[in-house]
Amino acid sequence: MSVYVIAGLNITNPTGYQDYATAALTSLAKFGVKALAVSDAPVALEGQSPFTRYVLLEFPDQAAAQAWY
Repeated sequence: MSVYVIAGLNITNPTGYQDYATAALTSLAKFGVKALAVSDAPVALEGQSPFTRYVLLEFPDQAAAQAWY
């Protein structure tokens, strides 16, 4: 069964983030992950969002998610 991970990020160094994103995508590919959604404009229905970017990832199963983490 698929497992979903929501990552919340605050990007404070856009140049450095590009290197991070490249490395992160490389690490995710090894585990059959699909990036389902990326939002740079999250809307909080209640309160304020603590992050400026959210990424929704789909792993094939719990074992893959834990092995990646």
